[in-house]
Amino acid sequence: MASSPSSVAPQPGRGSLVVAVAVAVAGVLAVTFFGLFFARGSALTSAELAVVSSLNELRVGVVGAVASLIYVILSPIPAIAMTAVATAVIWLITRRLTVAMTFAVVVAVAWLPSALVKALVHRPRPDPQFLSHPLANQPVDASYPSGHEVFIAAVAVVAFLMVSGGLARALVAAAGVVGITAVGFSLVITGAHHPTDVAASVLWAVTTVPAIMLIWRRWVLPPLERWLRPRRIGPVAQP
Repeated sequence: MASSPSSVAPQPGRGSLVVAVAVAVAGVLAVTFFGLFFARGSALTSAELAVVSSLNELRVGVVGAVASLIYVILSPIPAIAMTAVATAVIWLITRRLTVAMTFAVVVAVAWLPSALVKALVHRPRPDPQFLSHPLANQPVDASYPSGHEVFIAAVAVVAFLMVSGGLARALVAAAGVVGITAVGFSLVITGAHHPTDVAASVLWAVTTVPAIMLIWRRWVLPPLERWLRPRRIGPVAQP
């Protein structure tokens, strides 16, 4: 039987927390290392440009319109707005502020630091002169990892971890895979990112989100719930 998201999951054991943090550190280091390698203009980057150029031929008609729309609606400001709306909806459905806060905080903490890796690696975007249908406003900032893909992957993993029940988790997992794949293809089809930008972004989210969730639930959520718990006031003495 499926149940609604809950922030009152069992306290994670020390062993599981250590493993999750170790996986997160390994993921961050791997994403950073490979990003620095790709940014040096390896042969793989040349091969990726050929893939991007080929897929960019599909940016016409309905496919092109959908890909462009996905790129626009997952830009930073719309993504922040969608996170705020989703947080409000979760609060209204569950009537628990801490559940809504869990979603918002874990997504933000997983998503925003990826910008530091982007600044460190500073990998150029695919060269638009090799694209048949480049974006009208081709982005000029660094390419690796993709903030769009980190965001959607983080949302998918957080939703999967927050939902309990076999059927609910299966549905969320299926929706997450579809969303991550659709966004990834859109980013490559539009010529905004290399395939490895997308792959690294998924790796970042999959490895960091579980650790962030466990740290939140172990050290932050319990005192927060105690602080938010209504204070009990004893009966007023009669004069």
